Amino acid sequence: MTSSVITSRVPLAWLNLIENKRRLATSLGGVAFAVILVFVEFGFMNAVYDSESNLTRLFNADLIMVSVHKPSNTPSRPFPRSRLIEARNFPGVQSAWPVYMNEFQSHWKNADDGLSYPVMTLAFNPDDPVFEIPEIRDQADLLKTGDVVLADAGSRDFYGRLETGRSAELNGRRVQIAGTFEVGPSFRSEGLVLMGDSTFFKLYPERGPQSASLVDFGLIRLEPGADLAATHRRLRAALGDIVSIYTKPGFFQSIRRFWGDTKAIGKVFSSGAAVGFLIGVMICYQILFSGITARLSQYATLRAMGYSPGFLLRVVLQEAVILAVLGFIPGVLISLQAYHVLEQMTGLPMDLTVGRAVPVLLLTIAMCCVAGITAARRAMQLDPAELF
Repeated sequence: MTSSVITSRVPLAWLNLIENKRRLATSLGGVAFAVILVFVEFGFMNAVYDSESNLTRLFNADLIMVSVHKPSNTPSRPFPRSRLIEARNFPGVQSAWPVYMNEFQSHWKNADDGLSYPVMTLAFNPDDPVFEIPEIRDQADLLKTGDVVLADAGSRDFYGRLETGRSAELNGRRVQIAGTFEVGPSFRSEGLVLMGDSTFFKLYPERGPQSASLVDFGLIRLEPGADLAATHRRLRAALGDIVSIYTKPGFFQSIRRFWGDTKAIGKVFSSGAAVGFLIGVMICYQILFSGITARLSQYATLRAMGYSPGFLLRVVLQEAVILAVLGFIPGVLISLQAYHVLEQMTGLPMDLTVGRAVPVLLLTIAMCCVAGITAARRAMQLDPAELF
């Protein structure tokens, strides 16, 4: 009997599921719906993290220095440039470059409709290889001329045609688009403009006569072969009173913490994913419980034949896992299409990678197993004599 029990477990669970094809299709649709809901919530949450990390991901830096009061790439909170100069003189440091930022005081006028829209602006010394983007590096020398900018061609459409050679108005001053690159919108900013630091200081006189001495980002490149971890520790110990110094992965984690823990938006999407999980549990519970109810006499017969409650639980859990895997497949395929549509609508990067899909698959299996355990309690509590 033991051998027959072992060999019959998965077939029994599978046969239970395919006995009623219509019910199986409905069941898979319910699981797929829960999967899509979880994927969409996680997709928006990751889009916030990715879009906010996208710009700094392209910085040509081993370490990133920001104000100690700047927990991520939030609006301008400058720190004294003297800290960056001190870092440049540390053993193992090859270069240290300043980057200036303005966001909420920057407005780009659409030349086609005359309307102005907020835009993020970044400035740097064109002689410094600040970005890893080839398009910016190749065109950086153009920014040595005053009142010229590089425009992000991936910005939202309402900024107008961002094309090389076109004139535009930025904060009431006429500028020339000397070239374009492509990064795309972030959660906070719909567009991006780069310029030389001399143009930046003219456009934003409100920063004061000492504007060059206040830096938003400090990009630190180490000498070849330098110990990143050791240099990072020394810089933090010496300069960490008014600045924070991150490795690039550390800065990305800071951005994730800021948007995931500090800001409400991260909690909203996390709560949405949790709601999707609970909806999936309820759907799976109804599916599995209805199947158990329809087979109460069969389960009672198995109990009378000597099968343990644990065997019945394993059968139901196998049904749950099969449902989870089969329901996950259409769920992930539909989510891929949904991501594409949402990316076109919002401009945010909606990337569904294997590394992000696997946790949702495991969550789906857990969701169905929780529902299976809850539903199986009915069958496990059966007294065979009640039905005979």
